[in-house]
Amino acid sequence: MLERKSKNNLKNPRNNFLGWIKEYYSEKASYKISEAWLFALNYQGIDEKVKGRRRMDHLTAVAQLLNRWGMSYEYIIGALLHEILENSAITLDIIKNMFGDNIRDMVHFMNDCNTSAYYIKNDQKFLFLSLADQMHEAISNKSYLDKENARQLLEIINQVESIFVNDFNIEIINDLTNLKELLKPS
Repeated sequence: MLERKSKNNLKNPRNNFLGWIKEYYSEKASYKISEAWLFALNYQGIDEKVKGRRRMDHLTAVAQLLNRWGMSYEYIIGALLHEILENSAITLDIIKNMFGDNIRDMVHFMNDCNTSAYYIKNDQKFLFLSLADQMHEAISNKSYLDKENARQLLEIINQVESIFVNDFNIEIINDLTNLKELLKPS
């Protein structure tokens, strides 16, 4: 089994994504994450900008949140690939062949609202991928200032809290507390 190494804090996560991955994950898991990072880079581009931000910065930021929350290497790969269907000609079959069923399911979950309920029933932790994505989007684009965006993000937070309240580590508790404070209507 590919395991996450135990680390308490990210040292300097923005400087060298692949470098810090090696600090947190086993050699085999690090290789698989590196493979997904290069795949995302190849098909989504390092300098491609979306909503004023570089796409790879967003993908790695979502992956770093999931790492901070103690998620397995598969969630890091899911984070790196979660936008690939909408930004390239890559298909779910290609994702499955390269990265397996679970990663394919994560990518499908993130790109097809009609299947979300099915996946949540099978693996409720997929909600963390959605939460990390929307959390980074809200903070980096200040979309939390929009009442509807804030409401949607609070809805995801409430779902995650109701399902996983006993499984949270301190980083998740702190991040969600800070985010809910930010989202409070003024």
